[in-house]
Amino acid sequence: MVSSEKKKVRLNLSIEISGLLLLILVSSSVAGVVVLNDNNFEKKVGQDRYAFINFYSPGSLMSPITENLDPQFEKLAENIKMANESVLIGKVDCDKNWNVCKKYEITDWPTLKWFSKRSLKPKEHEGQWKVEFLSDFVNIEAETDLKMETVPSNLVVLTDSNFDEVVLDETKNVMVVFYAPWSVFSKAVLLTSEDIATGMKNSYVVATLDVAKYRDISDKYGITRTLTLKIFPRDDKTGLFGQDAANSTVTDRELEDLPILNFVTKGNNNTGFYSVQ
Repeated sequence: MVSSEKKKVRLNLSIEISGLLLLILVSSSVAGVVVLNDNNFEKKVGQDRYAFINFYSPGSLMSPITENLDPQFEKLAENIKMANESVLIGKVDCDKNWNVCKKYEITDWPTLKWFSKRSLKPKEHEGQWKVEFLSDFVNIEAETDLKMETVPSNLVVLTDSNFDEVVLDETKNVMVVFYAPWSVFSKAVLLTSEDIATGMKNSYVVATLDVAKYRDISDKYGITRTLTLKIFPRDDKTGLFGQDAANSTVTDRELEDLPILNFVTKGNNNTGFYSVQ
């Protein structure tokens, strides 16, 4: 027979395990992002609500620069839950669930896809990954009214009307991120562009330019790739790149707390300035 003391230990252990499981379930509920796999995907997606899915690969070489997407997706899920909107926010680990990822032709990670109600024919999301842009996308596709709190920004968005005024200002050092909106590298850098701008605000103005939208400007400065970082110091407004940029007034010390930027620049003698095909 089992002693009363052993029964007590088992009971306490059972209570502790139950409490832990409850805590995990509550935490998952708060996060709001549904974990999908080969077995449950089509039971959850294509039903009576919209679905916005992040197909990702933890083992991908891109993982270090895309992991910051998770908090953005969690914020989006929480926002949808608070707004009481019927949109499933989910994610699929393609390393473990190759069947569903193959079916939906996932070849780049992460890939975000939108599924309408009662449909398994997705639309790919090609915009930026910040929660504000994700919310705007959901609002358009699902006709919802999600609202995000706006905060002051140190980042300057360049256009053909303000480029010269901002970049060629001889009283300021300026760093420009020339990006293509469809590039995964570009999306990763743009996701933390506000952190970059804040981290360098005492020495540099950090700005972004969409090269697809402003082709004339990108051609003028020799931009031929999907992501290029150039600096325009006060004393040289030609647009420095590579070793020339490394030898200028900006230092790697200013970049050391910006791992996303350092990852992108890795392989170019750690100059802090690089372009990605």
